[in-house]
Amino acid sequence: MDYKARRIEDDENLINKIVATRHYLTHYDKSLQKKVATGLELLRLTQILQLIVRIFLLKETGFEPEHIRTLLIRANESNLRTDSPLKAILG
Repeated sequence: MDYKARRIEDDENLINKIVATRHYLTHYDKSLQKKVATGLELLRLTQILQLIVRIFLLKETGFEPEHIRTLLIRANESNLRTDSPLKAILG
């Protein structure tokens, strides 16, 4: 299974939002202020990025894709909602 996010893979807006937010928070570039994520949107982006990092760390340490999927689902079972970042990535 390919762990690229199904909803994220082709979404340049999400990538642009992440990049703009990072640049704004790092360099305080006021020209980016209207493009950055804030509040719940920032929380959501943070959750997505944390999940992507977890997946890649597990993959790099030798876990098989199906085992990664199982581990992530078990770890998030109690929090698995329809809008969960895990749902967006694993389907």
